[in-house]
Amino acid sequence: MTLRGLGSLRLCVETDDPSPLGKFTSQVFCAFLDRLARRAGLKVHVIADPYPVHRSPAVRARLAANAERVELHLTPGYSPELNPGELLNADLKHHVHGARATLCGTGSRSWRL
Repeated sequence: MTLRGLGSLRLCVETDDPSPLGKFTSQVFCAFLDRLARRAGLKVHVIADPYPVHRSPAVRARLAANAERVELHLTPGYSPELNPGELLNADLKHHVHGARATLCGTGSRSWRL
């Protein structure tokens, strides 16, 4: 979600999760922030909910060490109207619900709804 549509929305799905039992940990989140900042090339502003991992000491230390590359903005405790993820989920549910997904091309990982 960006101002005037000049940016991009990036999501992270961990497939090579380094954490035990596939848990979302501060280590996983820090790795995501590092990859995001490295690929963006500009300072990245991340909007996240106040999940404990997002507020952990390890994440705060990583953000402090990389303040010129990444800034984290936390939404209030319960505010689905301010959470871009909730808006994206609502939009997907509205437009995808009942639609049939079809594979685009042979061997492709893209889906057409």
